[in-house]
Amino acid sequence: MIAFGHPDNVFSLSKALSGAIDFNLIFFVSGDLFEEGVLSMSLKDLDYGLNSYERSFKALPGNIKKYLGVDFKIRIFRSYDRKLLKDKQFRNLRKIISFAKIVKKENYRIIHYNGISGFMLYLVIFLRKSCKVWTLHDYLPHSGEEDKRSFGFQKLLMKFNFHYIQHYKYLRDQLIKLYHLPEEKVNYIPSGTLTVFKDFEPDFIIPSSVKYVLFFGRISKYKGIDYLVQAFDQVSKDFPDVKLLIAGQGVLWFVPGSNENIIFLNRYIKTSELCGLIKNSLFVAVPYTDATHSAVVATSYAFLKPVISSNVGGLSEVVKDGITGFLVPPKDSDTLASKIEQLISDTELLEQMQDNIRSITTSGEYSWSQIVLKMQESYAATLSNRNDK
Repeated sequence: MIAFGHPDNVFSLSKALSGAIDFNLIFFVSGDLFEEGVLSMSLKDLDYGLNSYERSFKALPGNIKKYLGVDFKIRIFRSYDRKLLKDKQFRNLRKIISFAKIVKKENYRIIHYNGISGFMLYLVIFLRKSCKVWTLHDYLPHSGEEDKRSFGFQKLLMKFNFHYIQHYKYLRDQLIKLYHLPEEKVNYIPSGTLTVFKDFEPDFIIPSSVKYVLFFGRISKYKGIDYLVQAFDQVSKDFPDVKLLIAGQGVLWFVPGSNENIIFLNRYIKTSELCGLIKNSLFVAVPYTDATHSAVVATSYAFLKPVISSNVGGLSEVVKDGITGFLVPPKDSDTLASKIEQLISDTELLEQMQDNIRSITTSGEYSWSQIVLKMQESYAATLSNRNDK
């Protein structure tokens, strides 16, 4: 697997796969510091280009080493920067060429690209004879975050001969429709819970005596926080002892009002802090106005926390209405408030939802054991399809 970011998902999936198949992870980073999700690490002790297994593992933070285990095969590729077309001295290009030669010699049966990067264009050209699988996390940019150049680059990459894995049926159907792909080339395989978070020691920055509903993640307009705030203004009238905690970095686009029961932690939230916030929350709110998917649900489920989510994109697949949480119409503050109040007041229902989450993530459709089997079947089908040709 060649991964470009998404360490929360990539590490959780990779650990599960490594227990079943001969698996290698190559993780791409740029510059002197990588900070995304669970992975925060200095890159200054790494060479540019592909680093050895030993040096790569040594550079990882201690809790990530503990989670992956000493036998896990990971190498880190460090580029000088993220430049592709403006790589005037061809520094990155030379490292990519060297990297491609190594990968060719190692003769992998399948190369699974996870995420997207400008360097993928080099890789699919230099490794064009390899059997290719691609997990594309966002087939379209979120509203308010459109990048026409990035989307155009994605369309260019789609011209190469990939088989695809999508973590939601919704994403699978939309990808097929948008790019006119053969259905047999796009496989739906769900994501399991992001178990990597469980190896972090929680940092409890909010007293355990505080009862709160949690929103966490990057602050962006499509996240619908303004509707959540409106909803909680109603909730506070009946439940003045319950807080709403909004934790994440970004610029607010609305005036939040003066409700003292709404707490904003508008900054970068360290992983240890996030673990503490989720663990002590009552449940999690995902009030997005539009979305394809969200890693917030898979993270919340790792801590057995029910989720109240807008019924948008693929979220209705992972939030089982009335079973692992509630689904509400987007931009509907009244219904959102009603469901928040219902879950706050019904302790028995809250506990039942936690049990349901435990069931589907340990032995059901979102268990890593089931997902690994589906991944193996998908890889085998991809190889068979190629051999038939």
